[in-house]
Amino acid sequence: MMIYVVFAVPLVIGKPLLNIVQIIGSFAARATKTIFKLHMAIFRCLLTLPKRRRNRRMWAEIAVAVSVIAVLTQGCQEVDVLHQHTEICRITSKKDACTIDTTEVVKINPFSREACLRLTANDSTVTELRLLWQQLQLICEKETTKKTRCTTYGLLLDSKQCSRVGSCKDEKCASVKRSSLLRELERANQYPGVTGCTESCEGLGCDCF
Repeated sequence: MMIYVVFAVPLVIGKPLLNIVQIIGSFAARATKTIFKLHMAIFRCLLTLPKRRRNRRMWAEIAVAVSVIAVLTQGCQEVDVLHQHTEICRITSKKDACTIDTTEVVKINPFSREACLRLTANDSTVTELRLLWQQLQLICEKETTKKTRCTTYGLLLDSKQCSRVGSCKDEKCASVKRSSLLRELERANQYPGVTGCTESCEGLGCDCF
């Protein structure tokens, strides 16, 4: 009979589940309403306190907050220490001498300018150091980027020639290159430089007859 009831008799479970959800929702709504009323009651009690007492409490909370912030800002920060080893060897006629230079680079956060270092040896603390970053200085070092040969600078020399006179013949400026040596610029030919040519006007207004 029990097996028949379990496996053969149809049951409607939708309505019972809906009732359970409604009951849980009702309890949750009542609990939320009660908590809200409790908070409002506490807030009203705080408002009814004397003004001096409220001010005293406010300043006490501000002092606690400032103390916490001061402790956090004055605490030592975690720093990254970068190790670099450089081996320098000098070979002489008698012997080879090598030295190892160790460089430690400490990266300090600019917002918290204090860092603490603990030096240990054989699993025991030797000393503790407190580093304070006071300022940052940028120093420029001069370096040579290009090298030129030793030269003596002469004067900038130019010369105007009319058409079909001197070097201004045939192709005119088309035949003049950067390394051309023109007799009109004989004084400047002994200096290193660049030769150029530009076509201009001619006639009475340009002193060409």
